Amino acid sequence: MLLYLLAAATASPYRPVLEKPARVLWNPALDAQQVIIKLHDDVDGVPSFDGRVASPVVPFTHPIRSELEALSIDHELPRVTQYFHMESPNGDGAAVAEAFNEMDWVELAYLASVPLPPPGDLDPETPDFRAEQTWLDAAPGGIGLEGGLGWPGHRGDEVVVANVEYSWDRDHEDLETAGDILAWGVDSGVYKFHGTAVLGQLFAQDNGYGVQGIVPNAEPIIVSPFVDEELYSVAQAILGAVEILAPGDVLLIEQQAWALDNYAPVEVDPLVFDAIAVAVTAGIVVVEPTGNGYQDLDHPGFQGIFDREVQDSGAILVGGGAPSFAEEPRTWEAGGSSYGDRVDVQGWIGGIVTTINGEYDGAYADLFFPSTESHPDGDPRQAYTTQFGGTSGASPMVAGVAAAAQSVSIALHGEPIEPLALRALMVETGSPQPEDDPYRIGPQPDLDRLLRYGLLP
Repeated sequence: MLLYLLAAATASPYRPVLEKPARVLWNPALDAQQVIIKLHDDVDGVPSFDGRVASPVVPFTHPIRSELEALSIDHELPRVTQYFHMESPNGDGAAVAEAFNEMDWVELAYLASVPLPPPGDLDPETPDFRAEQTWLDAAPGGIGLEGGLGWPGHRGDEVVVANVEYSWDRDHEDLETAGDILAWGVDSGVYKFHGTAVLGQLFAQDNGYGVQGIVPNAEPIIVSPFVDEELYSVAQAILGAVEILAPGDVLLIEQQAWALDNYAPVEVDPLVFDAIAVAVTAGIVVVEPTGNGYQDLDHPGFQGIFDREVQDSGAILVGGGAPSFAEEPRTWEAGGSSYGDRVDVQGWIGGIVTTINGEYDGAYADLFFPSTESHPDGDPRQAYTTQFGGTSGASPMVAGVAAAAQSVSIALHGEPIEPLALRALMVETGSPQPEDDPYRIGPQPDLDRLLRYGLLP
C-alpha cells in the first residue's frame, strides 16, 4: 500500500455553522458598498432589502451550480450556492449587513473585502541563472527538484496549475507558455511584477538561459480575482477555477486578506473558506499563503477559525521561513509570515531568484535588466531578480512540488493523490523546522523524498 494512502488524516473539509457578530464594523480593508449574505442551507429564496435584490454568487442559470450543489450534499459541506452579494451604493453596507443578521433565515451577513497587495532569448544574450536558484537544490536547503528527474511526468506534464493573480508580463522571454493564459475574470493590469515572479517559479522554461520553473510542462492558467473591472471576489475566482480544473490539478491563491489589523490568510472570509472546501472536495489541491501579517493564527481573536478541531478548509497553508543561506534556515523571521498550528508547510520568505517585470522597479530587477535600443532604461522582458519572497514566493515553491507529485502520480498510477493525503504526505516527508523555533510554520517540502516514500509501493 502506498504511504500516501496511510497519510490521509481526514476525509474531507468541514466547518461549523457560522456565528453572527454583535456588530458589523467597517474598516479600510472592507468594501462599504458590497454585502455578502449566506442563507441557511435549508432556506429557499433570494435576499432583498429596501427594494434592492441580492444576486447569487453562483448564478441560478450557471451550469456548474448543480455540480456544486451535489458536491455540498454528498460531502455534507455548507452550500456555496446559498451565498449572495448585494450592492449598497449609499455606502451603508454595514447597516444593511446588520439588518440581514437580525433575520433568522440568514446564517451570516458581512462586508466583502477590497483588493489588497499580493503576498526565446533576446539581445543581449541572457545568462543561465539556474545555479543561482538554490531554492531548487536538494533538501534540506531547497525543495529537492533534481530528485524528480527520471520520474514520469515530473515536469508537470499531466496537470494544470491555476494561479489566482492580478496580472503578469505576457512578453517575458522566459515565460514562453504564459502568453494568453487568462482563463477566468478580468486582467486588472496591476502588480505585473508579482505575477511574473510567481509564474517564473512555476513555469519558466528549461531553455539554457534565464531561470527554470518547477513544472515547466504543466498547463498554466490565470484566474483573476476581478469578476469584472470593479467587482473583486477571490471566492468567485476559486469557484470559476473549480469549473475549469480536474482532480489532481493545483490552485494557487496568490492573495491575502485582512483581519485583526494585519494581513491574514484569505480563508478568514467565510465565503472564501467554503469555496476552498468545495475545490478540495472536487479533488483540486489548493495552496494558500498565510499572508505577510506575522500573526499568531492561534490567537483567541481568530475565534478558532484556524483550529483544525473546529474547522478545516483542506487547503495547504504556507508560511515563510528563512532561506538556506540564512544563519538559521527554515526558521520563522520576525515581521514575516503568519504562524500557528494550522500552518502546514513553509517555503523561502526571501532571496528567491526568478523572473520579474522590470517596469515595477529597476532596482528590484537586480540580477539582470539589460539596456537595449528599444528599452534604454532596461528591458522588462529580460528582467530577473534575486529578491522575490514573502509568502507570495514561498507558496509557489509548495504549489510546484504539489503539481510535480500529482503529475507523477497520474503518469505512474493513473490517478492523482487525494488533496488531504498529499498535504499530510508533504508534511511527513519535508525538511523539518528546527524544534527550538516556537513559531510554527511547518517543514519545507522535499520533492525527492515525497516521491520516493509516497509513490513507490
